[in-house]
Amino acid sequence: MDRPTPRWKSLVHDNGMAIGAVIAAGIVGAIVALIVALMQETRYVATTTVSLRPRAADVDAAEAADRIGANLAAWIESESFAAKLDTGESGGLSLRQISENAHARAVPKEMRVLLEFEDSQAERAASVVNGLARVLVEEGVRSLSDAPNELTLDIEQMDPARPPTAPSQPRPEIAAAIGAVLGLALSAMIAALLGWLSQPYARNEPIPKAEAGDLN
Repeated sequence: MDRPTPRWKSLVHDNGMAIGAVIAAGIVGAIVALIVALMQETRYVATTTVSLRPRAADVDAAEAADRIGANLAAWIESESFAAKLDTGESGGLSLRQISENAHARAVPKEMRVLLEFEDSQAERAASVVNGLARVLVEEGVRSLSDAPNELTLDIEQMDPARPPTAPSQPRPEIAAAIGAVLGLALSAMIAALLGWLSQPYARNEPIPKAEAGDLN
């Protein structure tokens, strides 16, 4: 007696071309995504943190520190803030270039501000973000003059940024993986759609009535 053919072999035999097309589309998608990623400009992101901590444990002082940090973080991404950098810190970039590539975010209840700067040169990215941190500390100290006299904060840069060793983009391995997944998903949907459209009438044909003789 012949052994029955395994189900997976039957599926591969009946749908070999469709499966091959899906795999080919995944490979093509990965290659296209890889080429696009390699054509992108290399970018580096340098980061640092500025702390605004009250000298005494006080809820009101902590809330004031968060408020000052949020105001300064919103100001960092502007040309007026970039204009306060020294020539050596700006690295020859325009005020617009600095403001467009600078990012800051105040962390609520942690009394600190996270700063990032993205640039095509790793050393310049670190230089600019450290300059932004320096200005933020100076402006934070200056803003305390408008705060209540009893409010005292220690404002300082926690860890000076160092030139990043790896680019933030392009990331060829991630782009290739995403391209492969998208290619596989798209081709699978197209194959399923074509299979569904290939037999539109078979599903709509009326079920034949049983002959009288078949019931006996």
